[in-house]
Amino acid sequence: MALAPYSHAVAPGSIFSPASIFSNNIGNAGFNDEDFRMIDHSGLSTNFVNGVTDFNTYLTGNPTHTILSNFNEWFAPFNPPISPGVIIFDLGGTYTIDAMAIWNEESGGVKDIALYGDLGLIGNFLINSNYSYLSSGSYPAQVVTFTPMTTQYVALVMNSVWANAWPSPSIGELAFRSVIPEPATYASFLGIGSLVGLRALKRFKRS
Repeated sequence: MALAPYSHAVAPGSIFSPASIFSNNIGNAGFNDEDFRMIDHSGLSTNFVNGVTDFNTYLTGNPTHTILSNFNEWFAPFNPPISPGVIIFDLGGTYTIDAMAIWNEESGGVKDIALYGDLGLIGNFLINSNYSYLSSGSYPAQVVTFTPMTTQYVALVMNSVWANAWPSPSIGELAFRSVIPEPATYASFLGIGSLVGLRALKRFKRS
């Protein structure tokens, strides 16, 4: 499901959600736990404007995500048969990103993940468990940073989960930080580096 197209340029330093889910190889647990809940701002204590709100300022305010799952969080099916789970996000345009904020669902959540863009591997990350926030009614975001990459697609590869009370991947929300691309980075995006990364993304798209 696609969100409304951005009506403005994504400003450098701003926070923005992917425009749509390109593919999801493990599916959804139910009609009220669909994957687009990760990118529709539902469940956030404080909203942000895509491409306008400053990423660092927004996260400094400690926006949290509700633990109420219905129509707010994404859950993969109970014990999905496919591993690893891979979700490919379409950013809605070609942007340079250098950080991701993720609100990791508290009853399960992802643990070891890898991010891929059009140029190949962005990085491998350990995402913290938010199980300790179960009694508080909401949980915070974790920010992971990486070398800037210019890309339209981001593949989230979920290699393991915390499985506190739910044995499958589950996420409340995620969003990225936009930065001004370095000339060399943009040049590599147009060159041979993009071909290598696009092949990697196509491999995930076929799975």
